[in-house]
Amino acid sequence: MHNHPLAENEMALDRWDRLGLFLSSLCAIHCLLTPLLVLSLPLVSESFENPWVHIVMAFFVLPVGLYAFVSGYRRHGQKRVLVFGLLGLFLIAGAAFWPVLFFAGGLAKEGRFFWEEGVTIIGSFFLLSAHLINRRACC
Repeated sequence: MHNHPLAENEMALDRWDRLGLFLSSLCAIHCLLTPLLVLSLPLVSESFENPWVHIVMAFFVLPVGLYAFVSGYRRHGQKRVLVFGLLGLFLIAGAAFWPVLFFAGGLAKEGRFFWEEGVTIIGSFFLLSAHLINRRACC
C-alpha cells in the first residue's frame, strides 16, 4: 500500500519547516551572542593566559582521562589507547605543573616556560586521539 502523495509532500514540507526553524533559531542566537562574545574577548583571552587555568583544567582532565582509558582498556584490550592516553595525560600534567613546581617564579607570567602551550597542544592531540580510538573500540 502506497502513501498518498499529498501526505508525503506534507511530511517533506514539515521536515523542511523544522530544519528552517532550527537554522533560524541558530541564526538568532548567533546574532544575539556574537556582539557579547566580541566584547568579552579581551577578558577571555587574559583569563586563558593565566597559569591557574591550565592547573584547574588539568585537575579535571587527568582523573576523567585516566578513568576512561583504563576502563576502556579493560573492556577492549587495545594498548594504543593506554599509550596515547597516558602520554597525553603526562604532557598535559607536565605543562601545567612543571613551571609551578620547578621554577622560582612560581605562577608569575614571567616564570612561564615558552614551551608550555606547545606541550599542552601536543598532549591534547594525544588525548583526543586516545578518546576517539577508545570510543570506537568500545562501540
